[in-house]
This record gives sequence, C-alpha cells and structure tokens, in this order.
Amino acid sequence: MFLPEAVWYAGLLCLAAAGHVGLWVMWINRVNATGWPRRCVKSIAAIGYAAELGLPWLLLADATESFTSLPAWPPELEIASRGYLALCIVVGIGPVGLWFVQRITHGPSPALLSNHSRIVDLTETQSEFRPSTWKARWLSRLPGNHLYHLQVTRKELRIPRLPPEWDGLTILHLSDLHLAGHLPAEYYRCVVEISCQMHPDMIALTGDVLDYPQFLPWVPEIFSSLTAPNGKYAILGNHDLRVGDLESVRNVLGEAGFKDVGPAPTRAKIREINAFIAGNECPWIKTDLRLQGREAAGDAAFRLLLSHTPDQFPWAVREGFDLVLAGHTHAGQIQFPLIGPTVCPSRFGVRYAAGTFQKGRTVMHVSQGTASMLPLRWGCYPELALLTLRPGDEHANA
Repeated sequence: MFLPEAVWYAGLLCLAAAGHVGLWVMWINRVNATGWPRRCVKSIAAIGYAAELGLPWLLLADATESFTSLPAWPPELEIASRGYLALCIVVGIGPVGLWFVQRITHGPSPALLSNHSRIVDLTETQSEFRPSTWKARWLSRLPGNHLYHLQVTRKELRIPRLPPEWDGLTILHLSDLHLAGHLPAEYYRCVVEISCQMHPDMIALTGDVLDYPQFLPWVPEIFSSLTAPNGKYAILGNHDLRVGDLESVRNVLGEAGFKDVGPAPTRAKIREINAFIAGNECPWIKTDLRLQGREAAGDAAFRLLLSHTPDQFPWAVREGFDLVLAGHTHAGQIQFPLIGPTVCPSRFGVRYAAGTFQKGRTVMHVSQGTASMLPLRWGCYPELALLTLRPGDEHANA
C-alpha cells in the first residue's frame, strides 16, 4: 500500500528541516571549537545563526512565488535552492539520523560505576542572594531557568590502571566558574562551602575562571578556603583570555593555593604513588604539548590531565593518560526533552557535552560547568562533582 503523495512531501519536508538545522548547528559548534580570535569566531558563527533562521524564509518565498507578488528567482538560484534542499534531506537522513539513533541508544559509560546527585537551591541558603546584573535578573525570571540550582554529584569511576593504593581517592571537579558579575560572590561562597563539606582528597579546576579583570580579587578572596590534603590544581580556558593578562589570572590562582599546571606539568606523591599531573589549554593558549605528554610523564604510576575542552580527548588517549578532566561545553547549557543538547562548542558536536567517557584505558569526565557566563540554564544544571576513583580490571585483583 503506497502512502499518499502529501505524506511523502511532509516526510521529505521534515527531513529537510532536520538537515537544515543540523547542518548549521554543526557549523556553529565547530567554529566555536577553534582557537581563532574571538571576533572572528563570533562573526563566522553569526553567519550560521543567520543562515539557520533566514534560509527557510528565502526558500519558502521561492516555493510560493506564484502565490505572491514576489518576482521569480533567476534560474541559477532556482537550481541552487533545489540543490540545497537535496543536501538538507541527505544530512537529515545521514548525520542527523545517526545522531538521533545514537541519542536514544546511548547507555552509561562502563567507567561510571555509580552516580548520585542532589539539587541545591542556592537562593534558599542565602537570604540576600540576588542577581548582580540586569541580564541575570531578567533571565533568572524565565520559567525553567536552573541558574541557581546547583547539582551536587558523587560519582564512582572505574579507572583501568588505577594503582590499588588510590582505591577510594576523591577528586573534586570544578570547571567554568566564569567570575563575570552575573552571579554574585555569595553564589561562589556557597559552592566553596558545599565543596569543603565533601572533604575531597584533591581539587581540579579545568579553566574559564573569570571573564573580566575587576573580578581578579574574588579568586583568592573566595577560593583560598578550599582545602584538599593532596593539592589543588588548575588550568585556564578561552574565557580567561578576556582578562587581557594571563599572568594576572595565574597569579591569583597561585594566591588561592592552586598549582597551575597549564604552562608546565607537575609531579606529586599521593599515597606513596608517583603521579604526573598535566594541563592542556589548547587550542586557545598555545602549549608545548611535548612537555605535557607521554615522554614527560616518564615512569609515573598515574597520569592525570586537566584539559579545558574535551576535544583533547584523542590526544590524551594517544599520550597514555589514565584520567582526563574537562569542561568548556556546559553540557550544551540548554537541553531539550528527548533531544538533549544541540549547540555545543566542540569539534565533536554534542558527543562529549557532559558525563563520563572511556577510550581504551583512558577515562574522561566532562563537567557541566559550575557556573555560566550566559546566565541561562534550561534542562541542564550547573554542576559540582566529587569523583571517587576505583581500580579497573588491571588492578582489581592486585
């Protein structure tokens, strides 16, 4: 039994619409994953947004010109519009269709042993908790904005090459603090207070500490009270470039007690085990990765990488890191029911938007971000994660 012609047209139209959106979302995601200058990235991404919103109206005008007073398109543009529609249908069937199948069939990573979370409404913990800017005040009133609802998670991760002595070691993962004035200092003090109550063995901060130089004093003032017996480690991200002087950011991190592993890795003895802790701030802040990789690690029993973006995961796998901690993506910042995140500044799209992933013997945890530059969170909470490490197969019976 054949379907009516109208149903075929409706199906093709849906595929074309999905392909059109998917095509320009891929453009936007990958442009934002480059290390190009900010103005260049914003300009090229704006082309994507304009095309995503404007092209359907142009194609609609072309399709309905016989019913309107609009002049007919030149033959060359007619051919181009039909070709573009065909391309959108192909993208809707291929990449977008594959993404949707992966979305509905994707299960938890085998490295994730347990995941328990609670949501803390920070406005209830501070009687004077108020948005600091007009943008935050306006956006915080939007229904469903989880801007001040902190997701406090406790995750157990199976690490294949974890030394038995590190069984139960905890790492507090902070990322994307974005000290920019949209969130008040009280927000970050609440984050620090909850963090201290979790008593982590180590603390890792994976970039985007602040956006404007006037908030440099907040870093030592607020985060100095964070303590961990096995050290606090940090790197920078692309937003830290907005301060204009990276050394000033690195200096205030040092004043707050963080060891900055962005310029150079460090070695630490933790529970009598030699650990190699490196940082990868690429592609925005150029680093000699030969100093951060396998050769520099030497015979260290455990290799930990702090990477601002999950895009460095393949490099970390090649260099033999055991655990990668990353951020940058904010889990897409806006997530839709069933669909999940769509816009994500990564060359892998939304594949590594947030969560736990494993390739070979390398495990990666991507934070949803502890705060945001854009004060908007729909279907996606800011996150404070405590990671408990457990031995994998290689050391399970040691």
